[in-house]
Amino acid sequence: LHPPPTTNRTVFLLYSIIQNPADRVPIHVKFKATELFINKYVISEKYPDDLRPLRGSVQDTKIQRKGLVRKMAKIEECFGYKEMWFAVKGADIDTILSCCPELKYVREICWKDASAERTEKWRSRVMLSGPYDGWVFVIGNALWDLSQVDEIVEAMGRIGERAQEVCCFASHRVSDGYGFAKAVQNKIVRLYFYGDGQLFGCMGERSDAEKKLALNYAEREEDLFEEKFNWIGEEDVLNIAGEWSINPQMLLGREEARTVLADRIN
Repeated sequence: LHPPPTTNRTVFLLYSIIQNPADRVPIHVKFKATELFINKYVISEKYPDDLRPLRGSVQDTKIQRKGLVRKMAKIEECFGYKEMWFAVKGADIDTILSCCPELKYVREICWKDASAERTEKWRSRVMLSGPYDGWVFVIGNALWDLSQVDEIVEAMGRIGERAQEVCCFASHRVSDGYGFAKAVQNKIVRLYFYGDGQLFGCMGERSDAEKKLALNYAEREEDLFEEKFNWIGEEDVLNIAGEWSINPQMLLGREEARTVLADRIN
């Protein structure tokens, strides 16, 4: 990476931040410096072609020489089926990671590559991306098992101390396991986790989203097989996610936001 051909001190300051190793400059500072560098300053035709600051963090960025217009990649593959995810409002990726010692930052990455690696290394990799309309997603089956309700609630509480709302969703039709939970101002207002004929957890009153969607789930294990109650399914979880946060299937075609990979540490 060559120094920028300019005497502008601000440009050189951003350049020096980008060039510093991650152990000396926090990654979120490097990411912001890269954004400013790309968005605010015009690079001349003489600028070297190998200048791509933090390429991993702005992968798929097209640098147009006239005006430095940045075009981020579009999301081509969504999530929401056979997976667990959190939707967090009011906290960025770095804040979420600081609240979750079980998640270790790996690297900045584009959405497409993060999705592929998360799927391939599903036992250990977690993907974080956002914000999208104010929501940041934490995605991966490496997070927790459906039956680990206490651990899920505890994690929601840690994140909730730094966020406005925290939602958790899970869907896995093979094991017939589904769940959803919502905390507002660090208070659980609704939680429902079910799998393989067992009710792992049920807290709070039936939500407005459930009423709107005409969903009525059994709230006691002995009532699970009563005909008057609905069977929960993967589309129900996605629809509730759409009412509470964002239905992840609706992200298709949107411009991707910052995306990070993390390791789930046991």
